[in-house]
Amino acid sequence: MEATISCRNICKRFAGVQALSGVDLDLYPGEIHALIGENGAGKSTLIKILSGIYTRDDGTILHNGHEVEIGSIEEAKKLGIAVIHQELSVVKALTAPENVFLGEEITQGRLVKTLDIKRMREETSRILGSLGVTVPLNVPAKNLSIAQCQLIEIAKALKENAKVLILDEPTTALTTDETEALFQVLNRLRDEKETAILFVSHRLEEIYRISDKITVYRDGKFVGCEATCDLPQSKLITMMVGRELAVMYPKKEMPIGDVLLQVKHLNRKGAVYDASFELHQGELLGIGGLMGAGRTELVRMLAGVDMADGGEILLEGKPLRIRHPQDAIAAGIVLVPEDRKKSGLLVDLSVNDNMSLPTLKNYEKHFQIDRKEEMQSVESIIKMLSIKVANAGVPVKSLSGGNQQKVAIGKWLLVNGIRVF
Repeated sequence: MEATISCRNICKRFAGVQALSGVDLDLYPGEIHALIGENGAGKSTLIKILSGIYTRDDGTILHNGHEVEIGSIEEAKKLGIAVIHQELSVVKALTAPENVFLGEEITQGRLVKTLDIKRMREETSRILGSLGVTVPLNVPAKNLSIAQCQLIEIAKALKENAKVLILDEPTTALTTDETEALFQVLNRLRDEKETAILFVSHRLEEIYRISDKITVYRDGKFVGCEATCDLPQSKLITMMVGRELAVMYPKKEMPIGDVLLQVKHLNRKGAVYDASFELHQGELLGIGGLMGAGRTELVRMLAGVDMADGGEILLEGKPLRIRHPQDAIAAGIVLVPEDRKKSGLLVDLSVNDNMSLPTLKNYEKHFQIDRKEEMQSVESIIKMLSIKVANAGVPVKSLSGGNQQKVAIGKWLLVNGIRVF
């Protein structure tokens, strides 16, 4: 059988950083192919090359055995390549049919063209029905779940006759039941429509459940490709990290100290009700819950982004009044938000500017910024977190997703006495 898409010796370089160095990938019809690797392995870069966002520097892409150029998103669509990004692209104000037919709306009338909403709804319903699912058709996407918005994007891909479906971390924000429903849709696409599916995830249990083959990248290089059933998890981990690990997530024994942070009966109308917990020195505390459970709203209150309606926050036994982020930062409490591009980074600015922004006043001398001291501080964090970047002057948007996340965390490590949430 001939591969729908074959990548051979693909290379890509950004501002002095070799993001991809001669990687391969073969996507066959009727197959779910997992692409896996640590942050910075090059997965997102390859996806953007296949979707026409980036152009490769070297190498060859074959479509049904014929060499092709993918120089734009439109060219990728013409080849039947569709990408469901981790950050979904549905227009929140539009309904499911309006999103599915966005840019290719069905119209009616000869002299005066109007939208044929009825036909758009019928066709959207038919596509979703072929997947064995339903989505409300008369409500805006902002009122739908993330899982339902994913189905809208899949329906849009099928409407455009996609033969290759790429999903980048599709289960990150899904519940267990929603993930199971998505897997049923993917299995149906593979078995009934013979779609070639590329599934990118860090969750190994999902990889083994859904995929037929696994390709591993490490540091922008191709490590290997094997059938999932023939690849033990221990070997997969070794391929990913380049060494054998006795324990996948070894837990270090840390002494647990006194109570550092106390939250008592914290409330915010419509979001958080009577939240109480204690956090000790040297302790890693996890907050779990489904979408809408109030996890994000809780930490936003601790960081001063939102105001609490009631309750008490104590730091080292002393009451703490947090009215805005400056109060929290002064107390050594900061937030690394879930949406780094929207709330955590200024992606058009450099790594250096993003890193030093919260502590810029520390480098002020004689009414100007000591750029040398600023750069030394930033370079220390880049080294500490192993951020892959040619230099601190390149824009954050040129980094891989994993390295962007490191910048979002690293900027707070320059703040004295910080506690990161």
